[in-house]
Amino acid sequence: MAKYRVVCVERKPATGHHHVTGVGIVRGKRALERRSVIDVRKAIKVKKDTFYTLDSTTGEKVSVKRHKCCGEKTIRSVADDTKADNLAALSSCNRLTWYMVR
Repeated sequence: MAKYRVVCVERKPATGHHHVTGVGIVRGKRALERRSVIDVRKAIKVKKDTFYTLDSTTGEKVSVKRHKCCGEKTIRSVADDTKADNLAALSSCNRLTWYMVR
């Protein structure tokens, strides 16, 4: 089972908030990769891979979980003590990000 750190997110607008549609991930010292939410959800469900973010205040690993919002299947991370979604705090993956890693 591989462990991937989520370092940036792709979002689409929803009513009053945004949904994550894709993520930028790294594994060790490897280059940044893009994964869709569909692929991440599948990998989590079959326990193939795990995904996490780092809490910006403590540096602690926070697991990424499957999540449903507004009837849409997405992902989120929730730190036990803060209940804040760490994925929401990550910067956006933009075209420049993907261009630079190719």
